[in-house]
Amino acid sequence: WKRNLLRTVLVLITAGIAVVLKDEFAYVNAFIGSLGSSVLAYILPCTFHLVLYKHTNSVGVVIKDIVFIIFGIVGGVVGVVITVQNVIKHLT
Repeated sequence: WKRNLLRTVLVLITAGIAVVLKDEFAYVNAFIGSLGSSVLAYILPCTFHLVLYKHTNSVGVVIKDIVFIIFGIVGGVVGVVITVQNVIKHLT
């Protein structure tokens, strides 16, 4: 029942944000999406791979994972910066 309560609370919070922000909800969605997508697609899998297989990874695999982590961080930061610029442009 705790999971259902947590899901219900998250849905209500999201719905509340959507109602309050109306036109700006697309920007909130873009902000969360740029952070969440880069973390889930690039940063976390490579970090887990580095930690779980730290004794068996070759140097090439470690370099590949680090490159993907850096790509995820740069992509997330660029997405957030572009979203913030669009919000500032929209509000002025």
